Amino acid sequence: MSLLLCCILLVSLWPFIHSSQGFHYEGSLNCVLKQDTKDLTCKPGANDFILTPNCMWTLIYNFHANIYKTSYLTTTAISLKSCRIIRVMKDGFMYLSAIRHLDLSNNKMSSLECGSLDGLKSLSYLNLAQNSLTSICNDVFHGVPLIVLDLGSNQLQTLSAQYPVTLNIIDISHNNINCLNVFYTQLVSQGVRLDFIFFDNNPWKCSCLFQILRTLKSHNVSYSSVTFNGKNEVCDM
Repeated sequence: MSLLLCCILLVSLWPFIHSSQGFHYEGSLNCVLKQDTKDLTCKPGANDFILTPNCMWTLIYNFHANIYKTSYLTTTAISLKSCRIIRVMKDGFMYLSAIRHLDLSNNKMSSLECGSLDGLKSLSYLNLAQNSLTSICNDVFHGVPLIVLDLGSNQLQTLSAQYPVTLNIIDISHNNINCLNVFYTQLVSQGVRLDFIFFDNNPWKCSCLFQILRTLKSHNVSYSSVTFNGKNEVCDM
């Protein structure tokens, strides 16, 4: 059997188990739908995982249809942290317009593909930290009203993408970025007004770093002042 188990295997059988915490699905992922919040939390199976089109919608729909006897989806948060996901395909979250919180941290994704966030029309928090991201599709955030975006602890060298104007907080710490000037200028031109940016532990060019610090201060954008106080040696010349 292939090491890549796609969502088709996940939804092919539906053995549901009731517990005090919620309803479980045992398959390629071990998922729990909490009774009180109806939020979905998944843990990894034994293999790497590809999130295929409509995958999570199918899973959540079956939970609601089989357990709550309704097709109305009230789930607003999904945690897929540490689930060995190597890829989210286009339309992987399609039709989940109520989802506001999505955690994809500590997986194995190397890119954020075009269309992989389509359908997430209410998503305000997205955690992609601790993957292996080297690229982000330019329009992947189109139609996604993000407020908080965590891209920390990846392998990004550039941040070229169209970011939502709703974005307030972004974490790009622990990547391979050496200059932020183009990125921040791009944000401003797109109408984005950040409140806070985390960008420590990157291999900065000093000239770029000092310039972006001045720009952030002039725009009243907060940042990690303990790390970037003008006294620490943080630049790689």
